[in-house]
Amino acid sequence: AMVGRNGYPETKLDDFAKLLRAGGGKQVDVAVLKFCYLDVDSNTDVSALFQQYRSSMAQLSEEFPEITFVYSTVPLRTEATDLKQWVKEVIGRPNDNAARERYNQLIRAEFASTGRLFDIAAMQSTGPDGSRAARSHRGVMHYAMVDAYASDPGHLNASGSARAASEFLAVVGRVG
Repeated sequence: AMVGRNGYPETKLDDFAKLLRAGGGKQVDVAVLKFCYLDVDSNTDVSALFQQYRSSMAQLSEEFPEITFVYSTVPLRTEATDLKQWVKEVIGRPNDNAARERYNQLIRAEFASTGRLFDIAAMQSTGPDGSRAARSHRGVMHYAMVDAYASDPGHLNASGSARAASEFLAVVGRVG
């Protein structure tokens, strides 16, 4: 189900909880809330959003012990590696994928050990050959979506969608 509004992750947290409490929680065995790349950018208070997410998921897990909750990293966008991108880095323009990486690191640290983490960001940034699309922003490494999986800078093509679906089903298969 679509929940909330892109760019406003708190609305997605609220709508996800409302959907489960309004009867959806009696109809599902597995539930996941996946943010859009638009929900985390360079203006996001990453720590505050993570705390909201963690708190909301803990509360929902307590309310719905029969549901297996799967956690998700935030998707990435592609990043150019051309002169224009280099200039943006030099002049210090904010980098949204760098903010997403900070959020995703918090998600991985909290939930990877549960075995219920759908790490869409890792999938998107790992090419068919196993290499990662790693970038640096202000001396700190972050990841970007590989072009091979992109239909445009922010969305998966058919190949990327199939790989993401396979990764998601693998997680559900392990926990479900």
